[in-house]
Amino acid sequence: MSFPSSYYKDLDPILDPFNHMMYIFPIHERLKAAAAAIDTFESYAKFLVAHNMDALPIGQSEAFFESIQAILNYSASVSRFFWPSTYKKNPNFNLHKKRGEFLRDVFAVTDESPLKDRNHRNEIEHFDEKIDIFLNRKNIMGISYPEKIFRDRHNGGLRSHNFRAFYIHENEFEVLGTFFAIEPIIKELRRLLILSAQFYEKRMF
Repeated sequence: MSFPSSYYKDLDPILDPFNHMMYIFPIHERLKAAAAAIDTFESYAKFLVAHNMDALPIGQSEAFFESIQAILNYSASVSRFFWPSTYKKNPNFNLHKKRGEFLRDVFAVTDESPLKDRNHRNEIEHFDEKIDIFLNRKNIMGISYPEKIFRDRHNGGLRSHNFRAFYIHENEFEVLGTFFAIEPIIKELRRLLILSAQFYEKRMF
């Protein structure tokens, strides 16, 4: 696509097609990495369901939980492109706000997107602080698990304190008491990957 020189005279850099790849590339790379983690997660999840199991060998269990953690980490990273910081004292607040609005428009991301949940994003980004708070609670009753797979929330999960846990029936992931519905996140990441691949091929939105 070509444009007359007058088109670029006062064009906003964010909207300039020649600059689109500055956004397309990092978003696409994150979504590809998320897709790889999703493949790993789904292969283990299907195995658990098919064999009616609620445990995996140690090495596989670690890979399983790391794949879920990676999905959430990449979803939080992608989310920042669409919903930047709301800290209005930032001198570039309006610039970032405009970028978020532009990217949400071209990727057709709505307020119903599971990636918008800023509380979940904060849980991931401030994970180190959550550990401090979790370990300093008083009168902790019950069993504590660093990693645990449960058939459902009522099959032990409610009576334990879990660093990381996965609930097969609900298809939910728990990190220090915060629950994440995995399937809606996966569905949205896959949708965005299809679009980002198209934009990457065109080198523009």
